[in-house]
Amino acid sequence: MVLHNPNNWHWVNKNAAGWTRRGSRRTWPMCTRTAGGVTAKIDKLTSMDGDVDVNQRKGKVITIFDVKLVLEYSGKTKDDESVSGNITVPELGQGTEEDEYV
Repeated sequence: MVLHNPNNWHWVNKNAAGWTRRGSRRTWPMCTRTAGGVTAKIDKLTSMDGDVDVNQRKGKVITIFDVKLVLEYSGKTKDDESVSGNITVPELGQGTEEDEYV
């Protein structure tokens, strides 16, 4: 990173979008839930657009993220009917409240 930056006192930032995308493609398909006879599974991360940055200033690590996600899912209803489709999360960021996802 910076040569003359003792103890990372000055801003140091790194784009972590590629790392996040690779990790998400590996871990999202492990996400399966069952409740009340209904099963849902994330099959894959179709796309992730936006910014994911890891910053450091005065020795403190700060993460900043603001992304749009598109996920493919599949599952079964109570009647054992197969279902599938896409889930789009238009904005996922560190400032987004839980009730804003609905």
